[in-house]
Amino acid sequence: MAENLNYADSVQTPSLKESSWCRNDDADECSIFGRLYTWIAAIDSISLANDANDPQNCGYGVVCDCLKDDALALAPVQGVCPNGWHLPSLAEWETLFESVGGCESDFWSVTQNESEDYHGRYAYYVFMTCYADYAFLQGSDRVKSNAMSFAASRISQYSSLIKNVCQNLRVIVV
Repeated sequence: MAENLNYADSVQTPSLKESSWCRNDDADECSIFGRLYTWIAAIDSISLANDANDPQNCGYGVVCDCLKDDALALAPVQGVCPNGWHLPSLAEWETLFESVGGCESDFWSVTQNESEDYHGRYAYYVFMTCYADYAFLQGSDRVKSNAMSFAASRISQYSSLIKNVCQNLRVIVV
């Protein structure tokens, strides 16, 4: 993809209604960082439930069969992604995470410059957390989560959060 995902058509995709937002609730942030999505919006749970061939009941606290690792290996879930793209499976996240060296990698290193801004080796990062009930999405006051959350930032002052997550939670960080 050439830019961050910023899809919010709740008429075409009803599961997006009140289920996606911009960082800091500022529409200008969406043009830079893309949108933040709840899990049910990201997987487009309404579309999955309405599938005529294989209706799936999934969303808050319910993992549908099509999202289990063995099923994702055979048929990735597009969700709100553009045509030709899909939501990453756990195996895909693990492969990407390991390709940058895992939790011990210099990928997460932070340095401080004269302007007091913090920048890591790679200024942009994305992390996926696997909290069961609750997650903190950087840049937003929304904390309710359902199975998985995605957040993005260009400020790597959150590297301490990443290190904490790597040490204490079952998380894939990329």
